[in-house]
Amino acid sequence: MQIRRVDLADDEQYAAFHAVYARSHAEPFDEPWGFAEKRTNLTSDPYAEHVVLAGVVDDEVVGGAWVSFPQQDNRTLAYLHVFVDPERRRAGLGSALLRAVEERARAEGRVNAFAEASWSVHDEAGAGSVFAALHGYRVDLLDAIRELRLPAAPPQAPWRDGYTAVAWRHCPEEWVDQYAVLRALILAEAPSGDVGIGPEHFDAARVRHEEARWLEQGRVGQTVAAVAPDGTLAGHTQLVVPDHGETAYQWDTLVLPAHRGHGLGLAMKVAALHEAADLLQGRTRVTTWNAASNTPMIAVNEAIGYRQVAWAAELVKGLGG
Repeated sequence: MQIRRVDLADDEQYAAFHAVYARSHAEPFDEPWGFAEKRTNLTSDPYAEHVVLAGVVDDEVVGGAWVSFPQQDNRTLAYLHVFVDPERRRAGLGSALLRAVEERARAEGRVNAFAEASWSVHDEAGAGSVFAALHGYRVDLLDAIRELRLPAAPPQAPWRDGYTAVAWRHCPEEWVDQYAVLRALILAEAPSGDVGIGPEHFDAARVRHEEARWLEQGRVGQTVAAVAPDGTLAGHTQLVVPDHGETAYQWDTLVLPAHRGHGLGLAMKVAALHEAADLLQGRTRVTTWNAASNTPMIAVNEAIGYRQVAWAAELVKGLGG
């Protein structure tokens, strides 16, 4: 097998790469990103550099990989992903691609490599997690994947204690600086593993950059934020809907520590489902990830009607030596 770097600007190269990527993600809880969605995601920007590789046998793409390098935060980390055409597995192709992206990460001076593997709740483990363990990766954090079947009838979740809601699909200028602070805190406030991932660099410019990237990807993001009695933002939640497939995604939810205990997580998530009703037409599920240890947020999700369908392991490997 030859390993070649993919030129994302070359339609033919990228189409062959994406076709194999899509075939390799067949589970309903692991729906592949769309053609434009993944292409934009892998295009380097001020916040992350990406190296994208294809494994080629007899001029046919049989697998692929990418490794991503944060540029303005967490600069000791690399995030990588490897996939192989289902008909070509167990022939050493994935191992070769994994070595290639790990070598790229070492060359960049990265200390730890992070990957993810998911599997159904009906299985004891997934092929991806077994593969990773054989190559020296360990579980740093275990996540539970839950889905809300649509149409849904979420519970009543009235706003109380003087808190109110504000909703948007493009962040209003009056909120953008405070919203950037919330976005920066999500990694620090959410449960994390032993390695520790620091806060992301987020400012108003990055909020606008993200909105522009979502437009390129064909995504619409529905945000609901909680406004405290003093007029400041107390938390937020994101519901993201791509322009393809059957799935919408419940992404970040954060309530600042000083504002917990007022039912804001439930109120924001229920409000987001109502605000995004037009976007959810024709979708069959909303999928969300939570650390298995995050019992308060899991309780909120289960109150709304989410049920677990899979596990996801956040995997780490030290790259020294």
